Amino acid sequence: MRKVAILIVLALGVSLGSWSTVRATNSDFALFDGTNPDNQPGSGAVCGAAAGGSQNPTFFTYHVSVSNWSDSLAVLRITFSGDGDFTRYQIPARSSFSLTGEGGSNANNSAVRFSIEGNGQLAGEASATGPKVFCISCDADSDGAGACNKIIPAGGLGSTGSNK
Repeated sequence: MRKVAILIVLALGVSLGSWSTVRATNSDFALFDGTNPDNQPGSGAVCGAAAGGSQNPTFFTYHVSVSNWSDSLAVLRITFSGDGDFTRYQIPARSSFSLTGEGGSNANNSAVRFSIEGNGQLAGEASATGPKVFCISCDADSDGAGACNKIIPAGGLGSTGSNK
């Protein structure tokens, strides 16, 4: 009887243990520095879930925090993969901003790009948590704007036009 109880406990532990590792949460982050002229235009980061998309959604949480190091207004643009929809956030001079959002429910938000419009002097960090997440820096001294453009094209970083 005692052996049966031990076997049941072991079997339960193995089955629950393997389930928890399949659903494990990972995290990643990327730094960016728009105050460095070598990184302009195109400074920012891309975060997403590697196995996202409409057929296999992989939900994740993203975070971005930035500081505006200039004496003028700067704009942080968040562009979503797939259809290229974006939102823009005005960051007042000498201030900071942070945002948390969700992605991965379909191909149009399986990754997000955080970029700086015009010659904004923003610097900060982007991060993601969830299964199979990634973040890369678009800065010249890291992955570079080209690597980020392969995931989500920059589109209109030199402009300060209105939201879509």
